[in-house]
Amino acid sequence: METNCIILTIRGWDGTRILGVFKDIESAKAAAIQFSKVEVKEKESNFEEEFFLDVVTVGKIAIGSSFTSSNQSDSDPLSFIVRDHLYS
Repeated sequence: METNCIILTIRGWDGTRILGVFKDIESAKAAAIQFSKVEVKEKESNFEEEFFLDVVTVGKIAIGSSFTSSNQSDSDPLSFIVRDHLYS
């Protein structure tokens, strides 16, 4: 049985870093929203980092990926780039 997971990554002015691995997109988005609230409080400035949600299959090597972008909305206060990884 294949297992998919979501890798939450943030890209800021100083590069990228993985924030966590999640079972589904909803929990990854919730973590990103919580993280952004903490960052805004600590920096006391506008939060402009970019979030990536990588949909991957555990134990497989991806041969490519497709991208979709979600803009800010009432349900998603942050914008996300979702990368669905492709496998042979």
